[in-house]
Amino acid sequence: MVRARREKDLFGNVNPLDLSTNVNFTTAFTPDSTAPQIVATNLRDGQTGVPTNAVVSVRFSEAINSLALAGVTLKQGGAVVSTQKQIVTDPFGSALKLIPTAPLPANTTYVFSVGGVSDLTGNFLPQTQSLTFTTGSAADVTRPSAIGFTPTKGATGLPRNIVLEVVFNEPVNPVTVTPVSFSLIKNGGLPPVVGTLTLEYGWQSGALHTGGRAGREHDLQPECVGECFCGRSGGQSYRQSIRQRQ
Repeated sequence: MVRARREKDLFGNVNPLDLSTNVNFTTAFTPDSTAPQIVATNLRDGQTGVPTNAVVSVRFSEAINSLALAGVTLKQGGAVVSTQKQIVTDPFGSALKLIPTAPLPANTTYVFSVGGVSDLTGNFLPQTQSLTFTTGSAADVTRPSAIGFTPTKGATGLPRNIVLEVVFNEPVNPVTVTPVSFSLIKNGGLPPVVGTLTLEYGWQSGALHTGGRAGREHDLQPECVGECFCGRSGGQSYRQSIRQRQ
């Protein structure tokens, strides 16, 4: 546990509330010497037609130090974009979003760079990585929604190695496709069935490959929620029941 109390600023002013701040954590059994890696971004290098209200996001292979993200920048013509907002990390600490405070100008090219990022033990990203994108002419104001499921709702006699697929009305942000946002839940609740997640057909279709690990439970509930490039989520989760073969 780390405890902070009676903090002072650089000029000796003391926190008047005299409140303690405690942070609890648990260590693992081995030290971490592996540097974080970028495993997903919501934009492709060279992508065009990006909505002017786009949120640029990236996911790492492990939790990162959210207090040292000065090397994460959005530039236009070599200069840091003045509308850049404070970078926001997700609750798991392994993904971040760069959210401009105002829509980006249309038909303009930008460079998003990630550098100087470290994990919680000080292992740094090996090198700065960048991608270039060009905005389109309009914002994206449509929330993603699921328009199709495979297998269909109420299907029976399914094999244990089923592949579950959800089709959305628009491409979804691959950074947000995780075992939390797309899962197969046994009837009655957790734990979810472990599988391999993939995005297909231009990031508009998500698939969960169970690899025979679905077990012999009678009822399963695929559940998913998508987020588009502008950071809008579907606003609800999509769930349906299916039944496996005995």
